[in-house]
Amino acid sequence: MTSREKYKLNVFESLKKLVFSAGPDIVMVTIFGLTLTVLMIIFGGKLTFVQSSIILPLSLLAILIIASFLAHLIGYFMGREMGWKDLVTQSLIMVRDWSPVSLIAFIYENFHDLTDLIRPIIVDSTLRRIDEWIFGIEPTLVLQKITTPWLTEYMTFVYALYFGYPVLILGIVYYKKQFTLFREMVLAMTLCFYLGLLGYMSVPAIGPRYFMDGEFTVPLSGIWLTAKAAAAWNHFESIKRDCFPSLHTAISSIGLIYLWRIRKLYKGGYTVLYVCIPLVVSLWFSTLYLRYHWTIDVFAGWALAFICAYTAPFFTKWYYKNKLGTAPMISLDFSKSPAQPGPENKN
Repeated sequence: MTSREKYKLNVFESLKKLVFSAGPDIVMVTIFGLTLTVLMIIFGGKLTFVQSSIILPLSLLAILIIASFLAHLIGYFMGREMGWKDLVTQSLIMVRDWSPVSLIAFIYENFHDLTDLIRPIIVDSTLRRIDEWIFGIEPTLVLQKITTPWLTEYMTFVYALYFGYPVLILGIVYYKKQFTLFREMVLAMTLCFYLGLLGYMSVPAIGPRYFMDGEFTVPLSGIWLTAKAAAAWNHFESIKRDCFPSLHTAISSIGLIYLWRIRKLYKGGYTVLYVCIPLVVSLWFSTLYLRYHWTIDVFAGWALAFICAYTAPFFTKWYYKNKLGTAPMISLDFSKSPAQPGPENKN
């Protein structure tokens, strides 16, 4: 082997070591972060470091870190065997574990300008034709027949729960100390967000609410929540051409899949699952009722969720098998396990 070949081999081994020390969630965030950077350079986009939609995940990360710090601090003063070094280490580990969630929001935010720059012409007319080809009529127009203020209020409520499912599931898994499963779920959601963003850029659409504004004869008037939620959503929303695929559908579907898989992981798992099923199904329906999405967007969201929910566990299993030499339990294993598994060491 020549010195040049040895050098290439050493570089490859160094990169491999770096990749397998980061974790599958960090690897995926890095890939899409680099993709964003390249697209920004090519199309002349600008980075947005502070936007309202990134405040929520950053605030959540800060709350979790503070809560963890206080919990360990209380334990320290109660005489538990934990020094300041351990305290700082635990806090840094939490930052590492939860930071990809915040990075998702940051990168998602910065695709804002790219949706206009890459393909400026919307394709709503095509999506509408697909809906009409499938159903013979545009479903959002038919739903006007059942529109009432109370139903609109309920639809608004379940639509807003979209933010809650990832936080709920990740929080449960992290509390149960299933760290590999936690990273698998972050990977699934990260993959979903970025494939969804690619959909936004390649199939830009504004949805029936805006594209068919003059055709609706029944207003979406609620009791109290609807107007406030619509104003808040417009304030937080950065990507205006964000219909295909429906990420509300995709993320909530991934949440439901994982709630099923981890139902045996914690006491009350079945109860949480059965409570969430009608809420998630209602959320899917709300995307059409509230006129945010075409029906084909919802179909695409289901397909995206299926892809991500099954790609993430197999990639995670392959990743840790190559890193540790043994395959860890993945979400598919949890769904088959007859008993609750014990806490897991961090890798």
